[in-house]
Amino acid sequence: MHRIVIVAALVAVFGLPAAPASAQEAAAPPATGLTGVPIDHLGLVVRDLETTTQAYVDVLGLPAPAIREEKGLVFPAGSKADPNAWLRTATFQLNGVALKLMQPMGGASPWREHLDKYGDGLHTMAFAGVKDVAGVVAAARALGGTQVVGGPGAKTAAVDLRSQLGFTLQVSEAPGTGASTMTPPPAAERKFGQNPILYISVIVPSNKEALPKFAKLMGVAEPASRAVKIPYPPGSGFDADAGPELAMVPLKGGISVAYTSPYGGKSPWSESVRTHGPTMHHPGVGVPSVPDAIDYLEGKGGSVVIGGREAGFAWTDHTSRLAILFELNRRQ
Repeated sequence: MHRIVIVAALVAVFGLPAAPASAQEAAAPPATGLTGVPIDHLGLVVRDLETTTQAYVDVLGLPAPAIREEKGLVFPAGSKADPNAWLRTATFQLNGVALKLMQPMGGASPWREHLDKYGDGLHTMAFAGVKDVAGVVAAARALGGTQVVGGPGAKTAAVDLRSQLGFTLQVSEAPGTGASTMTPPPAAERKFGQNPILYISVIVPSNKEALPKFAKLMGVAEPASRAVKIPYPPGSGFDADAGPELAMVPLKGGISVAYTSPYGGKSPWSESVRTHGPTMHHPGVGVPSVPDAIDYLEGKGGSVVIGGREAGFAWTDHTSRLAILFELNRRQ
């Protein structure tokens, strides 16, 4: 049986008191090379860097970042990647994490494979300032991941953990983008891109399978999952008794990873699993007013998927322009 939490707004779930600790949750997990390391950036693979960058400039209200070239990438022995493959990138500094748009160039590569299989979308969860890159890579491979970037002794490496955890893990000894949480300007002066990123949502077929692996990789306690009942807008086509099982994993830096898996019948979570399998799905954004944010984002071409002005939270779909969704929650 699912323990159902009925909420008028999804954000209310995040404010619930912690569930009584189980023996599993109470146990102090062993530290890993990622313990205490915040998420540096999210990598989003795109086909057209210039067009997508300009779309983000329009929606976020932030200056256009410089477009950079990342060449000289090293792939593991036996990789099917083109040794001359490279990336064109543009990185937006958001409030709490950076968003790196990545356009693959050249032949076969992990990023081009993502484009061919899934299209534009979130791909990489990256950590910087990692002291033991080799140790983290070994731990990720032990969970079933496949190393896709970096060779022996590499200071930057990536491991494909999509099947296990919903994303490709990147770790680097380098300091990274320097993304940090800041106090946003007053609401009347605030650009959408200055709102705080609260969490990163990952959708997987089963939290029971994915959560222990993610907690072990990060060296954090495994949280309890709880089933959430979601109010769907009229005509959504979703089953009123279907929704997500949710577990929030707080990480260093103030951003959590929200693991969700579907229960019941048809829902946005079951549809995501059906079409994309395990996937990093969207960022959760804190906004001063959910209705005002919806008005703004609809004016930029977004559309409400769940929630709404009266619900106190909303998913807004921007996949056609930005290859992403935003989840809006009220935060000053």
